[in-house]
Amino acid sequence: MAFGGQMAVAVLLALVGAVDPDDALDLPAWGILLSVAAGWVGFLGWPVLASYVKGQRSLARDFGLVFRPVDIGWGLLGGLAVLAITVALNVFWYVVSGDSAPDNSGFLPESPSVLVGVSLFVAVAVVTPFAEELFFRGLLLRSLEKRFNTTIAIVVSSVVFGSLHLAGVTSATDLGELALHGLFIAVVITGYGAVFALLDVWTGRLWPSIIAHMAINGIGVVTYLAT
Repeated sequence: MAFGGQMAVAVLLALVGAVDPDDALDLPAWGILLSVAAGWVGFLGWPVLASYVKGQRSLARDFGLVFRPVDIGWGLLGGLAVLAITVALNVFWYVVSGDSAPDNSGFLPESPSVLVGVSLFVAVAVVTPFAEELFFRGLLLRSLEKRFNTTIAIVVSSVVFGSLHLAGVTSATDLGELALHGLFIAVVITGYGAVFALLDVWTGRLWPSIIAHMAINGIGVVTYLAT
């Protein structure tokens, strides 16, 4: 999830006394869910506003939010490609450093209840992929493509996507290590964004990237909850 949403909610909870100000980013489970939901406001709101003000007032016509049964297959193939990127880069990190690759699951609660676990799955693996794809591949990618070209649109939208997913970077013990781990996470998720963008460009529709995004987020959440 985007760092801004977590930070904004953490500051709010600290101000109202719901968390210790000295540990403001260590949110309770309900605060984590609230911070995830906070990101949906912008990710969903900006495309809707842009479509209403400058577009055709149709998310299908403006941003390709159209479903075809074949999109399930495209989405699953995209999910496999993203999974392959994850494995390859994790192996590279291990070969170079001898340690397990860092991830950005640090914002998730430890040993959540079943209700919290299900809520997190729905929030992170269902709603968030839909909201983020509508913004990054629906609005941002298409806007950049109109202004520049497809290659620039894919690269820039993917880099922006990767740079906004640094919340919860784990395993760092100092600022230098934190920066290195953050860079690794940004590279990994930029790769995800490139796959999602290519799916959108190839098909002209958002649902393949939405399904691929749901698949990889779902795998991540289930793996985290199961360990």
